[in-house]
Amino acid sequence: MMLIVPPWRRLHSPAALLPSPAALLSSPASFFSGSSILQSNSNQSMDPAPEPVTYICGDCGQENTLKVGDVIQCRECGYRILYKKRTRRIVQYEAR
Repeated sequence: MMLIVPPWRRLHSPAALLPSPAALLSSPASFFSGSSILQSNSNQSMDPAPEPVTYICGDCGQENTLKVGDVIQCRECGYRILYKKRTRRIVQYEAR
């Protein structure tokens, strides 16, 4: 019995990512040192770790640096309304 695999499934299957056994036997050193598989995975950009963002407390004006998952609360007074500090990066929009 032969298993029929749809064409869209063939492209994304793990077997499609691996080289043929004949290619491994002909040049195993090139496979392990720097093959196209390793290079194609390195081209995918990983998201860098998100930078902490500075917020200003709405009550006492204290600057608070928060990371992902931190409680949205002033560390000084406990107030829960924080305003995002303006970025120093230049932001320019094109209006037409």
